[in-house]
Amino acid sequence: MSFSPINKKPFSTASLHRYNELAAEAMERAYAIPISDVHVYISTSNAKTGDIPSFSTLSGVTCAGCEGALQKGGCGWYCYDKSLVINMGRKNILSSRAKNTRLMFEDPERAFTEISKECYKFRFFRWHVGGEILDSSYVCEMNRVAVENPQCSFLVFTKNHRAVNKWLEAARQNGSDVASNFHIIFSVWPGMPRDNPFDFPEASPLFPDGTTAFESLENCYLCGNSCKDCLLADCGCFNAGRGQKILFNLH
Repeated sequence: MSFSPINKKPFSTASLHRYNELAAEAMERAYAIPISDVHVYISTSNAKTGDIPSFSTLSGVTCAGCEGALQKGGCGWYCYDKSLVINMGRKNILSSRAKNTRLMFEDPERAFTEISKECYKFRFFRWHVGGEILDSSYVCEMNRVAVENPQCSFLVFTKNHRAVNKWLEAARQNGSDVASNFHIIFSVWPGMPRDNPFDFPEASPLFPDGTTAFESLENCYLCGNSCKDCLLADCGCFNAGRGQKILFNLH
């Protein structure tokens, strides 16, 4: 396998404190708006995913359920989504994501209903370019959106494995399962506890020194950094099967 890992260092404490300040300010502005006037924002273009529509919340603010996300040296210290704000001056993304975050906190039923009504016109949809799954009820609603929009393929990367496992265990006890068009990939991090009893596909970053969360790189699929190319080739994350591994350059 050939690869060209990006030489990226973790954020400084000062940089993360600045991101947290900006996120808090964005949330304060979002809470100043009457909740009836807050609606979901779906991005139709992103530097990472191209033209694939996506829904995001505030990174960090919604990541408390992830193992290691808040620990020093964990994924929160390398988060590409935070880097858009810290290093690239993309503060404009905070406003829409703060509104999405507030709506998910206060009125998730309406938020998911609004998303579902928009997805009828999409063939592909990405959950959480920024932000995270909140809990098992959140996973249930994501699955509902997929069931209601069978023409669309949905993809989510998550480190909140606990929420997914809890939902799926309960769903199977009730005779239900993950919708066939809802693709869940467990993001893993070096040193992070692994809890994947349902054998979901896993994805790991590749560090400059060759470190990954995988014991072996054999049979890993290396992300080419273009979702569009993978979709055209009918491969990659939207087509990952149970037990498969995906490796992507730290970005």
